[in-house]
Amino acid sequence: MPAHIQYNENEFKSANNFKVVLSEECYTRLLGDANLCGLHMGSDFNEYGTMLYGLLKQDQNDNYIFHFITPSEFDDYTPNSKRLNLNTTEMQKELIENAIKKDSPYNCIAHVHTHPYLDITSKFLSEEDLHFYETYFSNWENQAQQNGEILNSLSCLITISASNIPAEDDISFIYYDTNANQFYNIPNISVIMHGQEIPLNKSEESFRYDDGSIIQFDRTLLERQNSLRSR
Repeated sequence: MPAHIQYNENEFKSANNFKVVLSEECYTRLLGDANLCGLHMGSDFNEYGTMLYGLLKQDQNDNYIFHFITPSEFDDYTPNSKRLNLNTTEMQKELIENAIKKDSPYNCIAHVHTHPYLDITSKFLSEEDLHFYETYFSNWENQAQQNGEILNSLSCLITISASNIPAEDDISFIYYDTNANQFYNIPNISVIMHGQEIPLNKSEESFRYDDGSIIQFDRTLLERQNSLRSR
C-alpha cells in the first residue's frame, strides 16, 4: 500500500496554504543525495539523506511558509539497503543546537531521504517512514517545547525516476498535524536561485489500487539547476 496516498485509513490531503522554499545551498544538497541514490540504483538500493534547518513564517494571507536555509553539516550515517537512519551522535548534537535548545536559531526541520525506484509505491513514504516521522520528531518537538521553543517538522522524500533520468526525479514534503492525526502533502515547492524564487514544476500522475479504483495525484519534479537558471 502506498503510504503517501492512504495511511491508517486516513487519506493524505494537499496543504495548499503551505509552501516550502529551499535556499540554493539546501537545493544543491538535495540534488547531491539524488545523484548518489541514482548512481547506485539497481545494485544496493541504498538510501541517502540529510536534515534541513529553517524558519516557519505565516504571511498576511494565512499561508505557512517553511523556508529551509541550511542542510546538515554532517554525512556521518551509514547508507543501508532500503532504509536510512540519521539518528547519529553528531547529527543529534547539531539538531539540539540548531532547533531544540533555548534560543536556537531555527524553528523548523525536515528529515530528507531518497528512494530508488522499485515500483510506483517508491514515490510514497512507507509505513515505516511515517511511523518514524510521527514518533521520532514528536519527541524532539516535545523537548523543544520544554525549553520554551516551538519546533515544526516535515518529512521529505526524493524518488529517483523509473528510468533513472534526473529530470524526472520527484520530491515531496509531508506535514503531520498531531492535533488532527492527519498527514498533509505540500505540493508547492520553490527554490531561491540567483536572487529569485522559482517554483518547481508539477506533474499529474495516477495510481490504481488493487480493487481497480484510480486516483490522481500531483508530484513535484526535482529539476536540475541548469533548468532553473535558464528561466
